[in-house]
Amino acid sequence: MNDGSEDVIDMALRVAEALGRVGASYFVGGSLASSIDGEPRATNDIDFVIDMAVGKVREFGELLGADFEIDGDNLRDAILNGRSANGFYLPLVLKIVSFGHPHGADDESEFSRRRSVGVRPGRTLMVKAPEDHFAKAALVSRGRRGLRLPVARRPGRPTRAAGPLGHRLPERLGSAPDLDRSAGARGSRGRGEVWIGRPLTRTHPPVR
Repeated sequence: MNDGSEDVIDMALRVAEALGRVGASYFVGGSLASSIDGEPRATNDIDFVIDMAVGKVREFGELLGADFEIDGDNLRDAILNGRSANGFYLPLVLKIVSFGHPHGADDESEFSRRRSVGVRPGRTLMVKAPEDHFAKAALVSRGRRGLRLPVARRPGRPTRAAGPLGHRLPERLGSAPDLDRSAGARGSRGRGEVWIGRPLTRTHPPVR
């Protein structure tokens, strides 16, 4: 039971450890991943992308225990069809959103970039890569004329985003499958900006 000292990180660790015990792979995305990367965002849910055998769903729920409400049928459907299923940690009324790993080429690439981040002494979470946050945010945030993003440029150094994260801008951004290749990502005349092309010319999946 919750003693009043648990927080979102503790709950993410509990879910992650249960996933590990049933042999599942995962990464944390959404607001929690963004906050871990240094860009705090208020959240009352935790997003997981999971790759788990459907036969392990019942065991997974049992490992989480009575404080968690997990709909096994919905979770199986999410795993099989690349959809989402909601669960709850009842003491905190915290929503746990599980996205089934769709196994498409882009999804596999994103999954391969997840990385281990220390969030408690001796304890880690697998977290979505910062460059994937950047690319998805750009796709969602830009308007009809595109989005201008400030960057820091140093002679002979990789281009890096100017902001709290300071992560390297993904070189593949201009040729990512979800972007219009003809628009590309191109520098704007020495003003320290990157211009991310025109509106999308193909549909992309919901941002996790």
